[in-house]
Amino acid sequence: MYLQSFSGQDDYPTIGVPEIDREHLALANELRKLLAAVKDDDRELTVVVAGNLIECANEHFAHEERLMRESRFAGSARHKQSHDEFLTKARLHFDELRANGLNADCLRWVATTMDWFRSHVRVEDSALARALTARAGTPRDPCTDPTTGYGKD
Repeated sequence: MYLQSFSGQDDYPTIGVPEIDREHLALANELRKLLAAVKDDDRELTVVVAGNLIECANEHFAHEERLMRESRFAGSARHKQSHDEFLTKARLHFDELRANGLNADCLRWVATTMDWFRSHVRVEDSALARALTARAGTPRDPCTDPTTGYGKD
């Protein structure tokens, strides 16, 4: 199975909310560690890193969900459902990893987790960022705002 490279800050778009962008970078770092452990065929390290990733994601999702409640974000139900589905699948695959090691299911989970993360940030988190900045009346920087298309090569 092909595992994509996940090598830098460009792995996901920034959304213009610094506290969330920092958490996304931390999650991207955990994903890179997970990919490295899988590529090294290191079952024990993969279990540790996968557990850390799930814990980090859980904390990040709780933070986003708090921001959604505080801002009365209209898309909160769908966004939270996405978080809940991710965590449910991640925990199932984590249990599978601990029980059966680095098998095809584990590799598929790692690959789909990377894709899910990128997509979630681009769609769900970008929508949340627009709502948060609109509510705060904070102007967005057109060079870094992912909704403008500026600043892209």
